[in-house]
This record gives sequence, C-alpha cells and structure tokens, in this order.
Amino acid sequence: KKYIVGWRKAERERLRALVRKRKAAAYRIKHASILLETDADGPAWIDERIAGAFGCHVRTVENVRRRCVLEGL
Repeated sequence: KKYIVGWRKAERERLRALVRKRKAAAYRIKHASILLETDADGPAWIDERIAGAFGCHVRTVENVRRRCVLEGL
C-alpha cells in the first residue's frame, strides 16, 4: 500500500464520534468508518475486506485513504 493511515487517540475518537452520532452526510459517515478500519495501529483491514463490509468499491477505499494522507482529516 502506498498510503498508510495511522491515527492518534484524539483523531480516532473524533472519527468514532462522527460515526456514532450519525448526524453527518452519509458519505462522511462511510468515509469515517472506512478510515477507522484502515488504521495501521488498529484493525488494519485490507482494502477488499473494507469494500465488502461497507458496500463500496475497492477504488473508493483507496481514494479515501489517499485523500486522507495527502490532505488530512
């Protein structure tokens, strides 16, 4: 993988709160869920497993990961 995602505790909690509250746009909640599963210090799921779990394409997972690394949360 070219873009490795690792979260500090505060960032991880921010993403979890976004997913838990369900008060954001659906794509933001899905992207936050994807980012939580890509965490190198956490579950570190492979892209295919994430795509299957959230009903999206593998390319979507790659794009979310890339944007996060290059642009930040």
